[in-house]
Amino acid sequence: MTAIKDINAAVYFRRNGYLPMPKVLQVEITNYCPLNCPQCYKKRETSDIKLNVLKEVVDEAAVLGVKRIMLNGGETTMHPNFWEIVEYINKNEIIPVCFTSGFNVNNKFVDEMRKCKLELFLSFNGSNNYINSKSRDGFDIALSAAKILCENHIRYGVNWVARHDNVKDFPNLIIFLKNLKCEVVEVESNKVTDTHRMESELTYDDYMFLGEFIKKNTDFIKVQNCYNLLGRLLYKFPENRLYGCPAGIMSMYVSVDKEFSPCSHLNHREKFPSIAEYWEKSDVLKVLRNVNPHELGQCNECVHSCIFCRANSVITIDNILAGMDKCPLYEKKGIRI
Repeated sequence: MTAIKDINAAVYFRRNGYLPMPKVLQVEITNYCPLNCPQCYKKRETSDIKLNVLKEVVDEAAVLGVKRIMLNGGETTMHPNFWEIVEYINKNEIIPVCFTSGFNVNNKFVDEMRKCKLELFLSFNGSNNYINSKSRDGFDIALSAAKILCENHIRYGVNWVARHDNVKDFPNLIIFLKNLKCEVVEVESNKVTDTHRMESELTYDDYMFLGEFIKKNTDFIKVQNCYNLLGRLLYKFPENRLYGCPAGIMSMYVSVDKEFSPCSHLNHREKFPSIAEYWEKSDVLKVLRNVNPHELGQCNECVHSCIFCRANSVITIDNILAGMDKCPLYEKKGIRI
């Protein structure tokens, strides 16, 4: 039955350009975080998702065939019912994925991980505190967590945000993490901060350096789907909306208040009775699904087929359909400008 559903979903995607129901949910279980990272885009708030609301979301997700639930924060492990949430997602045969700065990762945490199925990602932006602190707080906390996971043979990955101020340190970070038995590093695109500015943007040379390094380490380094600029540079994918911004195509976001939006960065929140109704009727999702990379300003003349981050367009230009005014990878008829 699952195979038939997957085939039908693939047919639907080819016909419509998006999946009939989301396969990935980002669920904000708390927006509290004790850190104050320079790169953070979130407002400083202190609320948790109610357990009954979380269970309603998971129940519907299971019926819709959601494969993964990404536990978002804030600092996810600070939710008072964190392990109960993980257990409930497991019972519904969905894989929970947790991104954490390393808080609460101790021997008790390890014991709980051995009882459940949980994909865990720590956050590092540098191989040392000096590089890391330019964009993230809590290097020592993440390092302590990595050591505990390593010593106890617990599988984990690392999330790394590509920036001009840390890109040349990336090879050092990879060596550092391999020594700590990390299994995979996921490269994430830099996002606009809460100051409405993009800090420490990658240059053309940065992209070339990073791209060449990743090509030599594809067994250990993965590029997140939404990092379309880097993905197109590395993989030369044909026009395929499953690679690129997945918001409204294969994934969506649920806030602590059970408001829906395309992703955690694109803060167009809407109230709907259900996930299914939002997926079908949201005007914002309809706009996203019809974004044409060749109609986005400068992107119109570019040889690449990137879908530039819609959240960055909204925050910096207040236009969900805007392209990039200045793109380090812009090429017109084979000429970089």
